[in-house]
Amino acid sequence: MSYLKANTAPLFWKPGMWDGTPRQDYSEYVRYQGIAGGATLPLFAAPGRFSAITLLTIDKSVHVPDTAHAISILTSVATARMSAFTEGLPCQYNVHGFKLLSGLQVEILSWIAKGKTNSEIALIVGRTERAVAYHVSEILAKISVSSRAQAAAFYAALGLRD
Repeated sequence: MSYLKANTAPLFWKPGMWDGTPRQDYSEYVRYQGIAGGATLPLFAAPGRFSAITLLTIDKSVHVPDTAHAISILTSVATARMSAFTEGLPCQYNVHGFKLLSGLQVEILSWIAKGKTNSEIALIVGRTERAVAYHVSEILAKISVSSRAQAAAFYAALGLRD
């Protein structure tokens, strides 16, 4: 956790990296559980606080080059899912509102879920940035969410494939 307080980059680790340190017991525990390594990524948190997500692997093979990118996507989804919770209760998605979206709005929602900005979406769908902003506000209203992060979590919760 001390690494997370001072860094924003992911920490890729293997059990042996704590050998001979005050965290030797953690290294032994990880080995005992059959964990070959993992990655811990800081998540957004309020000032003075910190949060992280850790992914573990039991596969001893070398990580593929896209692992960091895949983990950042998972982190984004986890962050979006967390933001969909209000006062500890799940956000009640308006699934029926999804049926009210036009084809263009569904496409815009999919690009929001991929982290695109309004200006990027405007270029992709061939509309003005102002038109995209209008559609984004309509999307949020129709599916009863208050932020792009909640809209992305809503889209992810639907399990749609592009």
